[in-house]
Amino acid sequence: MKSEINEKIYSKVFSESNERYHIEQKEKLERIVNLFEPCDRVLDVGCGDGWFGKRIIEDFGADVHGVDISKDALKKAELSGLKVKKQDLDGNKLSYPNNYFDAVLCGDILEHLINTEFFLKELRRVLKKNGFLILSVPNIATYYNRLLLLAGKFPIGIESASELVFPPIKAKGLYNTGHVRAYTKETLTKLIVYHGFRIEEVKGSPMVAHNDHILDKYKKYVRISNSLEKFFARFPTLASVIIVKARKV
Repeated sequence: MKSEINEKIYSKVFSESNERYHIEQKEKLERIVNLFEPCDRVLDVGCGDGWFGKRIIEDFGADVHGVDISKDALKKAELSGLKVKKQDLDGNKLSYPNNYFDAVLCGDILEHLINTEFFLKELRRVLKKNGFLILSVPNIATYYNRLLLLAGKFPIGIESASELVFPPIKAKGLYNTGHVRAYTKETLTKLIVYHGFRIEEVKGSPMVAHNDHILDKYKKYVRISNSLEKFFARFPTLASVIIVKARKV
């Protein structure tokens, strides 16, 4: 039953926000690609439509496998060249053997899972010795959330209820993120190290809006917001997104 509920939620989010997600995540994709290294077999966990995995195939010629809970997303991922499997990642064992992958990519998944400890153990299990993990999460301590909390407002990127969204700033097109966990740079890196990885790099990344879908009267504010995002992305503790590269030890 839980798996069916998760599939319904994430299939809806995928269908309604996929284009916007690609726009917002473009700079994060470039940072992840820059952290990658040549390898043979890669697992893209929560692969969505295969947007990230396709880039890894194109740039590195890797054999990319993808798992996701959304059937609609997996159909597109398969068309992008990924070898796909449908799976609910929360509390379920990955259907791959031990020491199978040279690299695991996990983009914005950890914050959606209740059973984070089991999930990280599974990522380590399917990685080969000295294999690397690239993982990204939204940063709950980003610069704007610090300001919102000071003003007594609820932070962006976490919900207080599963069916309602109470945004600090009303905007068209808001949707429930499905986030059940929240991370800072410190809590994320400590969690990864605890589960048998060595941290190699930590980077920040911005969430950049695209002007094509913004009304003219708001474009000035979008430009200001994008400039702030790019500035604070230099500092992982303040950036909107945290990206970690870690090595299995």
